[in-house]
Formats: sequence, structure tokens, C-alpha cells
Amino acid sequence: MLITACSDKIDTAQKNQNLVESWFQVLNKGNLTVADEIFATSFVGHDPIGPKFMTFASYKAWIVENRTAFPDFHVEAHDMIAEGDKVASRWTVTGTHKGSFAGIAPTGVQVTVTGMSIHRLVAGRIEEAWWSYDILGMMQQLGVVSPTPNVPLPALNRKTEDYTWSSSSEVTGDPGDPETNKNLILREDLEGWKQGNVEVVLELIDPKFVNHDPIWPAVVDYESYKQWVETELDGPLNVTVDDLVAQGDKVMERCTVEMGGAIMESLMIIHRFADGRIVERWWSKDVLTPLQQMGMIRLPDQD
Repeated sequence: MLITACSDKIDTAQKNQNLVESWFQVLNKGNLTVADEIFATSFVGHDPIGPKFMTFASYKAWIVENRTAFPDFHVEAHDMIAEGDKVASRWTVTGTHKGSFAGIAPTGVQVTVTGMSIHRLVAGRIEEAWWSYDILGMMQQLGVVSPTPNVPLPALNRKTEDYTWSSSSEVTGDPGDPETNKNLILREDLEGWKQGNVEVVLELIDPKFVNHDPIWPAVVDYESYKQWVETELDGPLNVTVDDLVAQGDKVMERCTVEMGGAIMESLMIIHRFADGRIVERWWSKDVLTPLQQMGMIRLPDQD
């Protein structure tokens, strides 16, 4: 019976992953007939950047809008993590801006946008989804947000290559147990970041650690990550862990962070484990909205 239960769990995870792969194809081909087949009519979307796209009907309109603005819209999945009724993904979107988008006239610019998502599935259909993506990077590439070199946030003065995921690490080892890995992430967040304890935040990081963060492109290895943590964590950080999805050697974390009176929602991180330590991390976060909340950036439609 135990073997049968494990087989059923693996089969369900693979079916859910296949369904999310179909979602990627809907985005790439714009086939709304397929969308009708894989989404529940009661679908709810959670996108802090585009809160109006919360229902199935509005989400389909979003697909049409994006494929009109970017006719060669293409999303490539790099990671998929399936656990229970959820599938977490890390991806890159590319497209050429040939139509009006969010009130921005066509620029002919080809953009690259990194992001992550979590889909919840019920009875073979996508019932709910959460997104996080680098909308600031997109606006910078479209020329809406100008470089700002004299501020401490590197994301405001990036180079072209900083909008993509950096090369993956080749470090491998014992992947550990998914539940144990999730508990280690919880300890880091609740006893480390939330308590302002730098030692707890750093104790899980492997010396061969590789970091992938388009917002902080210079934070790439253990030493630069350690320096970043010691600089940024000058006191308790108000972080709430909203979800954890784990499979194999990876844990996808979705959390909410409050900083300086601004709220960063749907911050998503993938942590990869080897021999009980974190050897690699990928980050996805919307910093545009908090910067707008703090009055540091104004878009044209705010003037």
C-alpha cells in the first residue's frame, strides 16, 4: 500500500507539472481554447503588479493584451517544483515591443523579464496562481524608468546582461529531505531575518554558494552575499512566509516583506540544497511598487 501511495503521489505531481507546461504553451501560442480546458472558471490570480487580472476572464484578456503588445512573446521554464496541489516555476519571458503596452507606445525594443509563479490545481484544472516578476527591469528596458546611478539600489542602474538569470552552479550533493529543507528555510526566516540575527541567516549558506538576483546583480557568491546580508540586516525584518513548495533538492518560498513603510508582496525565492546547506538561490521580486510607494519613482501615468 505504501508503494502504491508513493506511486500515486508521483503520478499526481507529474500530471500537475504537465498541466502547468500547457499553461506555458497557452502564453507562447495565445491559444485561448486550451486555456478554457486547463483553467477552472473560478480561477483566482494574485498579481500585485496587475491586480485587475484576478478572474479567468480578465486573465485571458491579459494574455491577448500581452501577445498584441509583444507578438513574439515567449516564456521559457527553467525550473518546475511540484508538491501536493501546487507547482512552482522559474522562467524567463522575451518579446519585442511592437504594440501599445500599459499606455507605452511601441518602442521596437526586445525585452527580457525574469520571474516565478506558483499554480494551485484542483481536479485537473488551474484554480489559483501567484506571480512575481521584474517589472522594474521591463520598464527600464522600455525606457520608461531612467538609470539612477547615485542611489544604493543596484537595480536602478543595471546593464543589459543584468536582466537575465546568471549561469547555474555545478555544485551537487545529497539533496536532503524536502520537509527538512523547508524547516531549515523557516528557521532562517523566523529566527534569522525576522530577529535580525545575521549568524542564523548565514549558517546554512555553503562556501561555494551561487546567487542569482537580477535586482542585486553584483551579489553572486558567498562573500558578496555575506557582505550584502551584513549591510542590509541592521535589525529585525518584518517577513511573513506565505508558502513553501518543495521537491528534490529545491524549495520555492513565497513571502511578504515590509521595509521602510513599503510592502513587497509575492517575493519568491528558490533555494537549492546539497549536503544540508544552501548552494544556490534564485530571487524574483517586484521592487518597482515599493519604490513608487516611497516616492522614489514616478511612472508617466502618475504625472
